[in-house]
Amino acid sequence: MLDASIDSIMVIDEYGIIQAFNRAVLTGFGYEGHELLGRNVSMLMPDPHVSRHDTYLENYVHTGERKIIGIGREVTGRRKDGSIFPLHLSVGEFQSSGRRYFFGICHDITERVELNHRIVHMASHDALTGCLNRHQLVARINQAVATGQPFAVLFIDLNEFKAVNDNYGHRIGDRLLEMAAQRLRSALRKDDLLGRVGGDEFVACLTSIASADAALDTAQRMIRHLGEPLQIEDATVVPRASVGVSLFPEHGDNADDLINQADLAMYHVKTASREDDHEQAGVGHETAAAPAHVYIFDRTLRERSLRQHSLLARLRRAVADGALELHYQPQFDLRTLRPCGLEALLRWRDGEHGLIMPGDFLPLARRHGLMTSLSAWVLRQACHDNMQLIQAGVLDVPVAVNVGAQSINDRGFIPMVRRTLQEFGMAPDQLELEITEDMAVDFTARALHNATALVDMGVHLVMDDYGAGFSSLKQLKKLRFSKLKLDRSFIAALPDSLEDQSIVRTTLTMAHEMMIPLVAEGVETEEQLAYLREHGCEMGQGYWYARPMPLEHLVEQLRAPRSVPEPALTVS
Repeated sequence: MLDASIDSIMVIDEYGIIQAFNRAVLTGFGYEGHELLGRNVSMLMPDPHVSRHDTYLENYVHTGERKIIGIGREVTGRRKDGSIFPLHLSVGEFQSSGRRYFFGICHDITERVELNHRIVHMASHDALTGCLNRHQLVARINQAVATGQPFAVLFIDLNEFKAVNDNYGHRIGDRLLEMAAQRLRSALRKDDLLGRVGGDEFVACLTSIASADAALDTAQRMIRHLGEPLQIEDATVVPRASVGVSLFPEHGDNADDLINQADLAMYHVKTASREDDHEQAGVGHETAAAPAHVYIFDRTLRERSLRQHSLLARLRRAVADGALELHYQPQFDLRTLRPCGLEALLRWRDGEHGLIMPGDFLPLARRHGLMTSLSAWVLRQACHDNMQLIQAGVLDVPVAVNVGAQSINDRGFIPMVRRTLQEFGMAPDQLELEITEDMAVDFTARALHNATALVDMGVHLVMDDYGAGFSSLKQLKKLRFSKLKLDRSFIAALPDSLEDQSIVRTTLTMAHEMMIPLVAEGVETEEQLAYLREHGCEMGQGYWYARPMPLEHLVEQLRAPRSVPEPALTVS
């Protein structure tokens, strides 16, 4: 009957000597029967329980004080090969022929213990990267706060992670997160903490860091470890990061505040590294991030955050109430000086701060998910206004709208464009969608599909800021652009700069060979105009001809009689 039991059962006498056992004992502990019989049961126990067992047994025999008799508990056993494993043990006693004996019933609970460990780990760690989850990280940072010892918190954000998911798929993105976590962990000391608090966001707690310089050194080391190229299946990825730092106790006295301050510092360095020289930018202008670096929190960031929070609240109301407006800057034919196009540029007339330029509120809109609503509004308003100009016989030219990365990657973008054109009865060739060169270089498969669908629909694609990025002739051909807009940085120093002269002439030659019209941005002087005319540039846009203006002012200027042939428009 005992041999039929899957539990290990053995009998010992009052001196701990093994008297009997069932087959499960031999299987579970790895011994032969003759190796156990007559030996002390302590041979099945790991240190330090071996030395204490006889003392405990002797004490119980003389005093009757129970510690384990009749009580099930978890203990550890030792097999013949020396391996240690967890057991659940129940001990009882009985009398036979005037002698006292004890019997133990036990079974291996390794699977249960491992399962419990996994459950505990899952409750406190991120399943993908093995880092602490946010809840556990906050608890551990608060424990560090309770010690009163100085330490640092680092908020790490992977730059352009969404582009990896869009270009290569979420499997590659997940693998990138795993490998990034490994690299970040390799830059930390044993007692430091690493948690994952968002999709591509990590937080490190550097225990016993006493100075800002030490925290910066660790942050730079993390960036170096992270920045080596990764080969993930067929994709080569070079991870980059922005890091914000907060210090205890200077910047907060609890985990939430310290993490939030480090997050603010990270966001500051992330946005500060973005080059945005598009003073007249409309919706969707985005620029490539500069190499990642580190910033330590200061109080001005909190003040700026409060101002941005107020700005965001007013922006949400403005979007909901339609309190936005479009200004229009004409493009002109360099030969006839007549308008040949319009660019729609978003403006926000705020009751508190007056006219706000897009560079001051679009980054906030991108971060807080307002771009879809803004882009839809701009597209509808631009089509509406252009049809008014066409139907009134004032001006019949295409209107250009800037398109952001979020829009061109959106599955619903093509249907939205089609519905908008149908709503206002505007021909597709009367709409131009401007895409910055840096966006075109990093086009995802979805963006390429949408761009192709737009061209097939009859909508014109325009590469904005040409020359500021790294596009290739192959990219120009693949995306079927109908215009190139030469970046204003190459026009500003004309005709004095020999280097810019060479760039402009080369670009014009290439555009003519590919039969793609060129628009020179930022034309501001007669000398620039004369040089561009002389070298065959077809179109221009800039302050020399007209500044951006509301629709009603544009209509007034277009209807006004002109006494001189140039410039055609002189709105200030």
